Amino acid sequence: EIYIIILLFLNISFCNGITNYNIIRRIDISSNLVKIEIFFDIENVKDKYEIFIPKENRERLAYMNISIGKKELNFFEFHQKMGDFVIFEVDVRRENKDGKVSLNYSAVYTDLLEPYPKEIFQNEEQLMKYTDLAHVPSPYQSDRQETTIFLTGPSLLENHSGIAPFRVSGNSVIFGPYLDTKPSNVSLEKMPRLSVHYKNHMAFAKASTCLREIELSLWGNVAYEEFYDLEHHGAKLKGGFSRVDHKFKIGKYMPESPSFRRLITELPQNSDGIYYRDNIGNISTSAVFQSSPESPKIVVLDT
Repeated sequence: EIYIIILLFLNISFCNGITNYNIIRRIDISSNLVKIEIFFDIENVKDKYEIFIPKENRERLAYMNISIGKKELNFFEFHQKMGDFVIFEVDVRRENKDGKVSLNYSAVYTDLLEPYPKEIFQNEEQLMKYTDLAHVPSPYQSDRQETTIFLTGPSLLENHSGIAPFRVSGNSVIFGPYLDTKPSNVSLEKMPRLSVHYKNHMAFAKASTCLREIELSLWGNVAYEEFYDLEHHGAKLKGGFSRVDHKFKIGKYMPESPSFRRLITELPQNSDGIYYRDNIGNISTSAVFQSSPESPKIVVLDT
């Protein structure tokens, strides 16, 4: 009897009549971050709607927003997981119009792109692989859904795989439309996947540690000093490093490379006494720009 009660509890959200009559998912993998935007057209909803995120991606979620038009909605995360998924519940009571709601979900993820191969020589191009669920995970029936993955350019695509139908259009790969998708299984292993293998020349800059020291002066000045340990989390360098190739050959024949060639940061408009250096010494090939007195100062560091 206890086993039957647990099964009924896990499947209660599948039987509440809510339906996704259309889902449009857009995934931007043109940089070192993965930006996902999903448009849910929902019917038969009353006061709440649940959004599934694979549990394996939860720690990589850097930003999340759920809105209707320009209005941001309140949501919270369930501490109890649904199988291999994390549940976010959205309050749609005030947005409900005859049981129909259109939600816009947007999120930014880190560390979802895998260098493939993991090591390259200095003059080789960096290839990345993106893998995701072929269907948008949801506890509800979905009448129709389509996924579009955006690259920087059409010539960067190496190959792709997924569930038919899929096609290449310009700088994007379109998967679907898929009709009559059932509610997501509680096991990720049984769910179909899609993958895109492509060229990505971005420097996958990641700060392993960040330290900020603030000094308050008796005269009213505030001094900030920040320390960053930056690492490249893309393909690792295989073989030796040539400074000549870095400055001349790559800059002339391969203008895009996954090396740290320039770092940009933004400072408050009234900041002064700006200095910057690396572990070797001062970075002399850098500058500070400000388009107007009201705009922030932009620091460009050329490595």
